[in-house]
Amino acid sequence: MIDVDPDADGRADVLITYGPLPDNESDDPAIQQQNDRFLSATPCADEAAFTDSTGAVAGELSANHRGVAEADFNADGAPDLAVGTFGGAPLILLGRPGGGTRLTVRLDDPTAANRFGIGARVTLTAGERSWSKELGAGGRGSQLGGAPVLRFAFGEVEAVDRVEVRWPAGTVQDFAPSCLDCQVLLSR
Repeated sequence: MIDVDPDADGRADVLITYGPLPDNESDDPAIQQQNDRFLSATPCADEAAFTDSTGAVAGELSANHRGVAEADFNADGAPDLAVGTFGGAPLILLGRPGGGTRLTVRLDDPTAANRFGIGARVTLTAGERSWSKELGAGGRGSQLGGAPVLRFAFGEVEAVDRVEVRWPAGTVQDFAPSCLDCQVLLSR
């Protein structure tokens, strides 16, 4: 499972990869028919709500998929996904640029043993809203990996007021981003 915001509306969508298990001996139809799903976040006042958008995003995801890695394979600023497949080539889902504003954060501390800040929490603030993500190692799922970057999307927000990095060792730093729709390299 991975949260990603391909339309950059500021609400994270979810891709769930859990197709039927190979050689599964269960007679339970719910286990045999575990189709992958892409759930799009929908605006809701006080809680998260999702709509199944699988067909619109990736057609029928009917193979045995396991694990997802996020990257920007074609360097267009939109997040792309590589989905691992049992017994076959990975499925590549290319994001579409446009929509809202995006920001990619790449941490770098060349003097530290943990150079890329694995475990750091980055919080972006724009007015009363905030977005927060933690930088994990690798991808999500079996035999997948991803670049050590965090991708944020903001919908109609045009400027971020503050970038806070809480490094794994506990140090907290504030940065004023110089632009959106660009990559920001934050160094200590």
